[in-house]
This record gives sequence, structure tokens and C-alpha cells, in this order.
Amino acid sequence: MYDMKQVLVNYQAMAAQVKKDLDEQYQSGRIKGTEYANVFNKMMTSIMSLAFETPIKEHQATQTEEQACLIRAQCDDQKYVTQNIRPLEMQEMEGKVRMTDAQANLLTAQTEDQVYVTSYLRPLEVTLREREIEIKEKQSLVLDEDIKLKIAQEAYTRRQIEGFDDNVRQKMLDAQMNAWAMMFSSGLLEEKPRMICDDAVTNLYKFMSDNSGVPYNPSDCPPPTEGRVNANRRSR
Repeated sequence: MYDMKQVLVNYQAMAAQVKKDLDEQYQSGRIKGTEYANVFNKMMTSIMSLAFETPIKEHQATQTEEQACLIRAQCDDQKYVTQNIRPLEMQEMEGKVRMTDAQANLLTAQTEDQVYVTSYLRPLEVTLREREIEIKEKQSLVLDEDIKLKIAQEAYTRRQIEGFDDNVRQKMLDAQMNAWAMMFSSGLLEEKPRMICDDAVTNLYKFMSDNSGVPYNPSDCPPPTEGRVNANRRSR
């Protein structure tokens, strides 16, 4: 599509220049009236053609320049890509390759580690747990023994305390029996003391016998008969 304004501007500029040149030729006598007209007609035809061709050529020139600029820009862009982007892409690809290799090495290391754990650590862990169980069982046994020992010590302590009491009772019994025997054998006493009549001595003996672990059996020590006691008195 033509730019008519540009065509008109081109036509007027060229026509004015041609007319000026023809007028100078005509005034100088180099051409005559008929030649002036013929040359003017031919020149105007050429000018008209050029007026229409010039925008096209200018447009083509503009397009050519734009294409040249585009090509130069594309060349510069490709050069920039080649010099800057491609090395970065190469580094990225190399990084991805190294990452892939690292992941593969990590997977291999994890597999080897799992094999080591399964083959070596797990049995040691089982052995360690078994040893811990054994230690706990032994500790439990030791604790039970300590408890038994403490119980035995407490029982022993109680028995010692009871032994002191038994010793006091024994001494009291001995003192009483010795005093009664001396008085009875000397004739100072005609009657048996209440502890003999009420059989308190037998009860005391039974108490001491039971506490000493030798249960009392009445058949082992029958009481003296009245006749024997009187015979002993007469014999004195």
C-alpha cells in the first residue's frame, strides 16, 4: 500500500528540480520550445514513476535494514547464548550428572551400611540385650538375696533381743527355784510355793522350750507324786 503523502512530496521535489534545470537550459538557448516540451513530458513521466517507486524502495530499504538489524540482533543473541547461556547450561548438566553420581554413590553406601548393620550391629544388639537381661536377672537375684539377708538379720536381731529376755527369765527362774529348793530342803518350808502348786513352772518351761525350737511334751517330764514328796521329807 502506497504512502500518497510521501509520493506527492517526492514528486514535487523532483518536478521542481527538473523544471528549474529545464528553465536554465531553455533560457541559455541550449534547448528550444519543442524540445523543452518533449523533455519535460519524458522527465515528468520518469518523475512520476520514481515518486511511486521511492516509497517502495525506501520501504524495502527499511525492511532490509530492519532485517539486517534483526539478523545482527539474532547473531548477537546467539553469540551471547553461546558465550554465556551454553556454559551455564553445560555447568547445570555437569552438576546434574554429578548429583546423579552422588545419589548413586549414596544409595550404594546406604545399601552397604544396611548390610553392615544387619550382619554385624544387629547381632551385637541382640547379644547386648541378652546380656542386659542376664544382668537384670542377676541383679534381681542379688536383690532377693539382700532382702532375704535383711530379713534373716532382722530375725536374728529379734532373736537376740528375745534371747536377752529369755536369759532374764531363766535367771529369775533359777533364782526362784534355788531359793525354794534350799528352803524346802532345810525344812523351813512345809508347803510348796504357789508357782509349784499352780504348775507355773511347767508353763514357764513350756514357753521357753517352744521359743528355743524344742517343743514341750508333758510326757517327757512327769510331775512328782505326792508320795514321793512325803518320802523325801521323811528321809531328811
